[in-house]
Amino acid sequence: AGPQPGSRIVTNALPGESAHNYGLAFDAVPMLYGKALWKDAARLAQMGEFGESVGLEWAGRWTRFRESVHFQHPKWQEIVRGCPRTR
Repeated sequence: AGPQPGSRIVTNALPGESAHNYGLAFDAVPMLYGKALWKDAARLAQMGEFGESVGLEWAGRWTRFRESVHFQHPKWQEIVRGCPRTR
């Protein structure tokens, strides 16, 4: 749908331009005793490093639109281009 009037911008991606659209991305936040640690930079960095250690791209390292809770397959665009339904 793209940006909506009066809404907070949470992505720069247009429809179809996000790895989320293809099941190749997810967002996660560390939890402690049932509480989300949205502002705990150390734990977010630890989670990001773990994601990278298993081969994911972590948006916490991006220079534009840094998003420390976002992970995606590092070659998602190549995968999508190779998918018959998107050609």
